[in-house]
Amino acid sequence: MGRFIVLAICLVTTTACSKPAANKHEQEPPKAWQQEHSFQAQSEEAFLEARLEARQTALDFVKATLPAWTLKGMAARAYAGYIFWIDADLEKNNRHVVISLETQKFFPENGEPYWLAVPIDKFKRERINDLDDAALLKRFDKLRHELEELETPPEEDRDDGRP
Repeated sequence: MGRFIVLAICLVTTTACSKPAANKHEQEPPKAWQQEHSFQAQSEEAFLEARLEARQTALDFVKATLPAWTLKGMAARAYAGYIFWIDADLEKNNRHVVISLETQKFFPENGEPYWLAVPIDKFKRERINDLDDAALLKRFDKLRHELEELETPPEEDRDDGRP
């Protein structure tokens, strides 16, 4: 009988110790992160919808900050995922001015996500162009390296003792 009790205690202890303990430090990512992640992992159709939302945000910005100007047209391009660079062609008294806006969606911890348009100043424009240039140079270097590998014939095994 004593062996049975010892065996039962060992079995219960082994079973209890083999269960993974819940890690108190493991937490779900913040709600804002989850919303942002699902937003950026969307389909092409959702990307086009985001582009429309970005354009609407730019339009709202122009109407709110430059009400005396007429918006003649806009050109939008995504330059980093779901961050859009939008150029707005404005007219007032037969004068045309093009302003550049950056639009992106923000995800607060509490509340609904929202779009925001911010004018692109000279410093930011140069930084964006530098990033574009750096990416192009990186791709060019990779392509150049691949071409060099194609031009160089593989070394054949030599029997003359040279390395």
